[in-house]
Amino acid sequence: MNRPMRFTPQILKMTIAFWGIVLAVLHLSAALTGSGLLWGVDSWSWFPHPWPFILAAAVLVLVVPVSSGLVSRVVLVPAGKISGLFRGRKFYLAAAAGAAAAGVLFWSLRCRVYLLGDGYWWIRNVEGGIRFHLNEPLALYLTWLARDFGGRLAGISTEGAFRFISIAGGVVSVYLLFLLARLMGRRSGAGPLIFLGLLTLGTTQLFLGYVETYPLVIAAVILYIFLGIRQLESNGSVFWPAVAFLLCLLMHLTAASLAPSLAWLYRHWWKNPGKSSKPGSLVLVLAGPLLVVTIFLLSIGMTPALFLGSSEGGTLPFFPFVQAGSVYFSYGLFSLPHLSDLLNLALLISPFCIPLWLLPVVYKDRLGPREGFLVLASLFPLGALVMFNPELGFPRDWDVFAFSLIAPTLLGITMLVKVSGNQKGLLGYAGTVIIGTSLLHLVPWVLVQADEGRSLERYEHLLAAGTARSAHARAFGHEDVTNYYRGKERYDIAAAHYRKAIEATPGTSRLYLNLAAMYQREEQLDQAIAVMEKAAVMFPEELEVKIRLGSFYRDAERFREAADQYAGAVRLKPDLYGGWFNLGTMLIKTGDYREAVGPLQKAVELCPDSVSAHLNLGSSFAFTGVIDRAIQEYRTALKLDPDNEIARHNLGYLQREYLEDKP
Repeated sequence: MNRPMRFTPQILKMTIAFWGIVLAVLHLSAALTGSGLLWGVDSWSWFPHPWPFILAAAVLVLVVPVSSGLVSRVVLVPAGKISGLFRGRKFYLAAAAGAAAAGVLFWSLRCRVYLLGDGYWWIRNVEGGIRFHLNEPLALYLTWLARDFGGRLAGISTEGAFRFISIAGGVVSVYLLFLLARLMGRRSGAGPLIFLGLLTLGTTQLFLGYVETYPLVIAAVILYIFLGIRQLESNGSVFWPAVAFLLCLLMHLTAASLAPSLAWLYRHWWKNPGKSSKPGSLVLVLAGPLLVVTIFLLSIGMTPALFLGSSEGGTLPFFPFVQAGSVYFSYGLFSLPHLSDLLNLALLISPFCIPLWLLPVVYKDRLGPREGFLVLASLFPLGALVMFNPELGFPRDWDVFAFSLIAPTLLGITMLVKVSGNQKGLLGYAGTVIIGTSLLHLVPWVLVQADEGRSLERYEHLLAAGTARSAHARAFGHEDVTNYYRGKERYDIAAAHYRKAIEATPGTSRLYLNLAAMYQREEQLDQAIAVMEKAAVMFPEELEVKIRLGSFYRDAERFREAADQYAGAVRLKPDLYGGWFNLGTMLIKTGDYREAVGPLQKAVELCPDSVSAHLNLGSSFAFTGVIDRAIQEYRTALKLDPDNEIARHNLGYLQREYLEDKP
């Protein structure tokens, strides 16, 4: 029989106390120094003194066993009521009420700005009509669906649809947490500890109205773990856990790291002597989930053809294998900055991983079915998290791998319960310190993000403090701030951040185009031209740059320079109607009528129904003395648009002047 080592409880207390003190010191250090490198624990910095010291003192109160015991006694009565709730007959009603209450809380404390993710990028995609994305096809589709129905029924915006899905994902997750905690705490009575431990994870940040796709991933992963553990407890079919796994995968492809845990469930099912031995049963369990999900995907229009050739310029370098040389990362795998960023993410997500060191102590020989499942559901996602480049996610404070800490948290709580045994005081101390400190870590962060001014100030501070090491991260951050200020019509500040983004990644033409467009909107044409002239030097073979600079020259009445840009555009894309048409019209503006004929003929050839092309071609022929061709073009224009006064007037003039004496 495996028994915990005698000194384990004391070492466990010391470990938990040490973690709490270190976290308090990190928070206090960030608050006093303003160091951007401690971005994972800087939420106390945005509260006036003496609040950081009060919060640090609260951590010490929780860590000291005597005062921690007093806190435990204070919360004992409500904790007892919660425990009764998990065993009561009205559990499902109470769980639904709790989830609804959480939804109200998520809405009232929602993030006021969406600088911490790809929010602006996602909004542009959905408003552009994109329903599916290769990495998170189903998550984006559900958001698009919310926007489509909500827009028609209640005028909901794209941003509103994302926020609705975020909070709805939180409500579903909280309800599933009730079910999971009840299932896992049925024999040990640790249901409240499991529920509160998971609820105080950093993943809760995702449910506060973020404009992102990740909240649904969290809900799907919780559902998968719940169904997996239920299958292990009941020795039932693995059909529904497999369906849930495929659902996780469709929410985000990184959930593929859960595949080994699904294999564990199949192994357990296969070894179950009570399973059906009929061939049909095997086919149903193996192929059934895939068939169900495939039918569902086809019914919503998600076909393989949607994703063929959808790669945008190659594979994104997620893994920081090299030291430098790419805009995406500035450090190598397992370098000090890499480990520092990983620590930041870990501190923001879960402290319950601390007891995981007890795993070899508690299970020296073999793991039980539940623990084996949780180990596999923890190990591979955590491995993916370690290999992932955190710089790509700066400065979100969480990332898609936030789900990686759900199974480790459950495993850590399981270790605590087993080590504690009959020592309720040890379990109470561990639970009080970890959950209490997590709240002192999480709640200030939520309050900062719920305040627009403090949230924006914090984000800009992180950028200014050099937290973003890679060029991609710096450009990403400054462009998000730019989008925010553009929405507030603070174009001067927006332009400054766009220039900083360009400084970080001067090889990104989109930034030049967007900055120039903003100057144009503000009727600052000289600045727009200056930006695009730099872009033309940087990207001499980029079509959009030539077209945009040509249009700016045209607006500035610099027609010859505009013609040169359009000539370059049609050289790059010979079938570009707009390029040929604008080239011809610019040549007309400069008086080069003979030169204009060729481009305008090409424009008419590409778009024979263009009234404007026929009119301008007719003018070119008229000014070069080719009257018959001019009359022909004006007649064609009138045929296409009988009410066109310019064509009617020019045709009448030519007929009076040149045809009235002809028989």
